[in-house]
Amino acid sequence: MFQKKDVIFSDAIGVCYVEDIVKLAAQKNAVPVAYYVLRSLTDKKKNSYIPVENHKSLLRPLISLEEAQKLLQETWEKEKRGEEADSQDKLLQEALYIVERAQKLLEELKSKDM
Repeated sequence: MFQKKDVIFSDAIGVCYVEDIVKLAAQKNAVPVAYYVLRSLTDKKKNSYIPVENHKSLLRPLISLEEAQKLLQETWEKEKRGEEADSQDKLLQEALYIVERAQKLLEELKSKDM
């Protein structure tokens, strides 16, 4: 289970943070269900409500900047040895950029006390 202020990836809105965890009921007399309130880090207007339990959306933690840099270094070493970079390695380079950008945005948000 994710916690409030965790930075994660959602297939619905991309890199986001858990703004809150709330209980909502579908109908007036229904039992409330816990939902993550997710806010996009790249588009402040995008948010999403995803059930904490039994959701069908892909939600996963981000890898750390250090992990992304290590994987990128391994890719560069592979290229130096003359090995072909596969599509996953190219995606890794793009992912590193996204992770770095998300980390900067997170620092800005934390300084504003999300």
